[in-house]
Amino acid sequence: MDSPDRTFKSWEKALAENRLTPEQIQVLQEMVGKDNVDSIQTAARMLDWQDSILNPDEHMYGF
Repeated sequence: MDSPDRTFKSWEKALAENRLTPEQIQVLQEMVGKDNVDSIQTAARMLDWQDSILNPDEHMYGF
């Protein structure tokens, strides 16, 4: 979910500060529909958690 043009470190904080693009808001809204997430705030929190837990290189290669 991380994109090269992302200029923030926390999805939750960027959402609260209205700094997300329409495309980024759409990602959160899609998570509410697909991933049994109850709100876009929870979806943002989930993405922050994933960013903090997952090593991007390991995740990409499946280690």
